[in-house]
Amino acid sequence: MDSTMMQAPLRILVPALAALLVACGSDDNAVSVATLSADEKARIASDMPVSPGGPVTISHKLVGTPVVGQPLLIDLSLESRGSSRPMVVDYRINDATALAFPEQQLSRATILPDSGSAVSTQQVTVIPQREGRLYLNVSVSVESEMGTSSTVMAIPIQVGEGPRSFEQNGTLTTDADGNPIRTLPARSN
Repeated sequence: MDSTMMQAPLRILVPALAALLVACGSDDNAVSVATLSADEKARIASDMPVSPGGPVTISHKLVGTPVVGQPLLIDLSLESRGSSRPMVVDYRINDATALAFPEQQLSRATILPDSGSAVSTQQVTVIPQREGRLYLNVSVSVESEMGTSSTVMAIPIQVGEGPRSFEQNGTLTTDADGNPIRTLPARSN
């Protein structure tokens, strides 16, 4: 990574670290941002994504035509942004009436990036349960010294000629000023 690419994250990171240290108050173990060497700043910046959107770029491709009741393969390409750390991939279906996983499909996997490439490939299988626009949620998390960073993507799957309309959830009401608000019930995992 050249120095101009490193400067952009550092311009954001250094003030953020300074604000965090000030917010923490005085502590004998606190480190001033001014005392960090250029190498330490570069190491911290290298563990941060260089652009908004998370630590991993997720690309997908449907293999075949989605048909109700038949398994559908989805090829995923996971490109790590500047890290060769393990990635934890979670697959989630929010609506069991829309999609299902076959019994052999894992809902979580840990991926070790290939040594020669920053891109890892995965294949996930889903079974459409109805026509319409369905979604598979994919979350990829990467651990670093700075904590966990995640990239999340909802993969759209159009099955048949069913409606592509947005499904309304919750209850539409108005607040005291007459503005429309949508209330959603709490849900625990």
